Amino acid sequence: MENNIFIFSDPHFGHKNIVRSVSSWDDKSGCRDFNSIEEMNETIVKNINSTVSENDFLFCLGDWSFGGQANISKYRNMINVKEISLIPGNHDDKLVSLIRTDPLVRSSFVLCRDITIFKCHGCIFVLSHMPVRDDIVDKLLSGRNIDNTPIILINGHLHGSKYPDNGFKRYFRLDASIETNNYLPYNILDIIKFFGKIIINTRV
Repeated sequence: MENNIFIFSDPHFGHKNIVRSVSSWDDKSGCRDFNSIEEMNETIVKNINSTVSENDFLFCLGDWSFGGQANISKYRNMINVKEISLIPGNHDDKLVSLIRTDPLVRSSFVLCRDITIFKCHGCIFVLSHMPVRDDIVDKLLSGRNIDNTPIILINGHLHGSKYPDNGFKRYFRLDASIETNNYLPYNILDIIKFFGKIIINTRV
């Protein structure tokens, strides 16, 4: 996996309450500014299809959709990439069950571990839905020959809110919730360039 890798999280397709104009939540501070659920869904699908090609690698770090099996299939079929690698989120129980039992759904998603680790372009990536504490990352990487390899943790779930104060300070981290990048997936090369500048400036 060295080229054309994209990462996003928490599309929440079909989720009424996350759309400010129709939400019934009392606290709408975390809502998205769309005129309708349909506008949100269409914007996310359009942005993914305009960015990710059919044969690219696309990771979704969880919370795919709301509204049951119909919405799972509906929005997956609207996205052109052949396979989506899913790291399940806290709202994905139905989707995980379908990936395991339904051949049609399984052909469209690749179910990954809750914490997925791989090396790409000289960096180690740790992908998850929930942010992973520093001490857990230490254990996961223990025994690996990583030397001075940059380690980048990418998660969803936060929807742009701050990381907790304790236990989340020692690694480079990115919240890939879709609203943090103007409803576009992140290109892994852009992530490497961004953190590369921090690494260079830190070492000077």
